[in-house]
Amino acid sequence: MTNIKLLTASLELIENEFFNTLTVSAVIWKNDENYNIQAISKNISKILGFSQENFISKKTIYSDLIHPDDLKRVISEVKNNISEKKLEFTHEPYRIRNNEGIYKWIKIAVTVIYDKGEVSHFIGYISDCTLEKELLIEKEKDLIYYQTLIDNLPMLIWLKDKNSNFLAVNQSFANATTINEPSLIVGKNDFDVWSDEKLAKKYVHDDKLVLKSGKSKLVKEKILDKDQIKWFETFKAPVYNKEKKLLGTLGYAKDITNKFIIEEKMKSQYEQLELEKTKLSTIVSSLPDALWIKDADGKYLTCNKRFEDLYGAKQSEIVGKFDKDFVDEKLAESFRENDIKAMKSDVPLSNYEELTYSKDGHTEYSHTIKTKVMLNDGSIYGVLGISRDISEIKKYQDKIIEQKEEFETIFNFSKDGIAIIDLESNFLNCNESYCEMLEYPKEELLKKSCIELTVSEDKEKTKESLKKIINDNFIINFEKKCLTKNNNIIYVNMSVSLLPDKKRILIVTKNISDMKFIEEQSKLVSMGEMIGNIAHQWRQPLSIISTASTGVLFQKEYGLLTDKVLIDSMNSINNSAQYLSKTIDDFRNFIKNDKTEEITSIKDAIAFTINLTEASLKNNYINLIVNCEADMTIHAIKNELVQCFLNIINNAKDALVTSTKEENRFIVIETKEVKNNLELSIKDSAGGIPDEIIGRIFEPYFTTKHKSLGTGIGLSIVNKILRDKYCANVTVYNESFTYNDCVYYGACFKITFNKEDLSNE
Repeated sequence: MTNIKLLTASLELIENEFFNTLTVSAVIWKNDENYNIQAISKNISKILGFSQENFISKKTIYSDLIHPDDLKRVISEVKNNISEKKLEFTHEPYRIRNNEGIYKWIKIAVTVIYDKGEVSHFIGYISDCTLEKELLIEKEKDLIYYQTLIDNLPMLIWLKDKNSNFLAVNQSFANATTINEPSLIVGKNDFDVWSDEKLAKKYVHDDKLVLKSGKSKLVKEKILDKDQIKWFETFKAPVYNKEKKLLGTLGYAKDITNKFIIEEKMKSQYEQLELEKTKLSTIVSSLPDALWIKDADGKYLTCNKRFEDLYGAKQSEIVGKFDKDFVDEKLAESFRENDIKAMKSDVPLSNYEELTYSKDGHTEYSHTIKTKVMLNDGSIYGVLGISRDISEIKKYQDKIIEQKEEFETIFNFSKDGIAIIDLESNFLNCNESYCEMLEYPKEELLKKSCIELTVSEDKEKTKESLKKIINDNFIINFEKKCLTKNNNIIYVNMSVSLLPDKKRILIVTKNISDMKFIEEQSKLVSMGEMIGNIAHQWRQPLSIISTASTGVLFQKEYGLLTDKVLIDSMNSINNSAQYLSKTIDDFRNFIKNDKTEEITSIKDAIAFTINLTEASLKNNYINLIVNCEADMTIHAIKNELVQCFLNIINNAKDALVTSTKEENRFIVIETKEVKNNLELSIKDSAGGIPDEIIGRIFEPYFTTKHKSLGTGIGLSIVNKILRDKYCANVTVYNESFTYNDCVYYGACFKITFNKEDLSNE
């Protein structure tokens, strides 16, 4: 243990004139409750400004001069070293107040004096380290704003030595691995960090290429993120120190999430601080976004190359200056206002600006994020800004707005009724056409529901359709009856679609009341024609039944009836009855008004139509020629197609009967595939339709027949059904055709079904 002799020697040293010429002061404290000073060298005045006498007389208490934030630590250091029986120790630098009230940083080397095993005194050698400490603090400030900068970058960042060992990584990089802690990755290589050996080998290979070429490299590659493969855009570049010595490689990788957290472990040594500043400066200069840091007064502290392009000046020309030195006063005031808001906010703030780049004069629409930069003591140091060019995004947004305006124009001016409802069928919005259709003012209609305006018999069907829409996303050609405000019943055809948000439904509605009236009239006409067809078809089987039954009775009466005659007669009667039953079924199927769409063969619909008309055609001596090998299946209501085909054939029959000799009456029905479409043609030999009226035959109520023979609504319905519901193209023209070496001339109805249109339906 150090004895009292050292204490005596130290007391002599304090009074030595030569020692008092040095910059190091000596002081001896007693180990009492207040650590009272026993002796202190005269040169203490050089450090603190207080005289030797001030301390000896206790006018000035040394502990009172220690900064309140440091005093507790200083006392703790003394006690800890005593408890460990140390002979010597050095205080961490602390602040002490001079005679002018200014705090200086000092460092003290302490020798512990023991007397009989107990601490009696402390000998301290005090030196002023204010300049050294302030320089270190300044370097720490530089690192703080560079570290803040890295913490706000949306990318993975790493630094490797020349052997591809990790020197530093940010937290985002660590989070992408299974290690999680950046400090635990330092010293490891890619094979230690990544589980995929193939990927690790590629990363090391890329490092070697960058080191060998001395050039940066930008690649798109796969990176493991928690054992999940993700694609990143990776930039790798060589890193040099101030002496141009190659240190290793720097890399950063952008992932698709645009989330970034960068954290590197700071080193306490001054030399390491310089190295970290070099690394961070390299990263900043490589960023594609404009980036800058200002102090609390708005003075620029640093910026990157992209920001240099904005102001048209080098970093050295920007640092130390203000916005007003580069842009007009109004814009500078706007920048300053946003800076102040960011420094007052606990979260990053963003704004959108249109910026003109001084380098070449081009203008960009930018999204700027600003966040406050804080020191370790919690004080605000300044503000960090990152600005990204979003001009293309802005153009896209403007396009969306334009499309929205176009939609609103269509919505408001459409002749069709358009409405938007929620999933409970309540109206959310509608256009004027919809209001006019239902005879409600808009403000009144929006208080009602779609179900409420549906007639009772169709309400359940409408509810089920709205449920179905959630699964199928759309329904087309949905028909129902609605009740208007004036209690009028109207028929509507609706196309219903579920909007992308899955919370609203779009309805496009047509008033088809007139069409339904025309359809019903057309149906009645068709039924009349069908009854005529049935009458023709029933004549022969009824005659057979009458003849057979009369013959059996006659032969029975005269005892001539044999078993064979009886059996043959009963079979004949049974076959005729079955034929009559089939014609009744066909008629029932035709008139039952089934509106269910199903997969329907065009060829089968034609065959069914022929079956209905065949007897009538034969009774009128009309030869039917059928060539329907080509076929197509579509989603359709079969009876609608049959009604269309039946109407065309009956029109051809009427024309042949009134204008053509019996031996020259032909109807030709053909199908063929043309360019992925199906063409159905129905032609006759009735001499054709006059040129002056052929263009009008699809007009409602236009007819060339006597009023007793036609209403003029059939072909209009045919055209509307085929065009509107089944996207078919219907044309009529006159043409000649050859049959059995004879040439005939007449009308041809051509119906073209398009496969693409039908599939879209």
